[in-house]
Amino acid sequence: MPMHEKKMVDFTLSIPLIVSSSLAAPIGSYLNLHMATKPFVLIMAAVLALAGLRMLFSPAGEVEAGDIKPLKKLIGGIGIGAGIGLMGGLLGIGGGVFVVPLLIYVLKTPTRIAAASSTFIVCFSSLTGFIGFASMGAINWAFILPAAVASFAGGQAGARLMSTRLKGKTIRIVFSIILFAFCIKLLHQYFT
Repeated sequence: MPMHEKKMVDFTLSIPLIVSSSLAAPIGSYLNLHMATKPFVLIMAAVLALAGLRMLFSPAGEVEAGDIKPLKKLIGGIGIGAGIGLMGGLLGIGGGVFVVPLLIYVLKTPTRIAAASSTFIVCFSSLTGFIGFASMGAINWAFILPAAVASFAGGQAGARLMSTRLKGKTIRIVFSIILFAFCIKLLHQYFT
């Protein structure tokens, strides 16, 4: 059964996030070409390390999905989306690594809903970041196409696994590991 049929994706939060992320990503792509990103990369690595620690050592309590007020979802979705779009365009990433921690800790979204919504959201933020970079330069299609197919297959397998077998704490641990991996990637990028 797809995630949307299990009511795991929060569309009232995801849609504003996608729209603001899509609008901000080209700005990030533009800034990438016109400013030194090296200091920003180091700051983002520190933020990712802190977010990874927070996810790893977070309390077990969860909020209920209905406890989040619609206005908070709208405003939070727009704010988080704009930040993610800007960071995604600036750093040349989809921004999905930031979505789950922000949804969980800023908007108090339950972990499973945050993870499922992130899967839905990252498709759009990745696409807008890609379009931003594609409009400004050549694309390595020999790399992009196989990576896109592998990403789609992995995303489908991960979504099915998450929706049927994983608990909130396990999802937070997995995202913590992903955050640490991105932190290492950014540190490598900074020091090379």
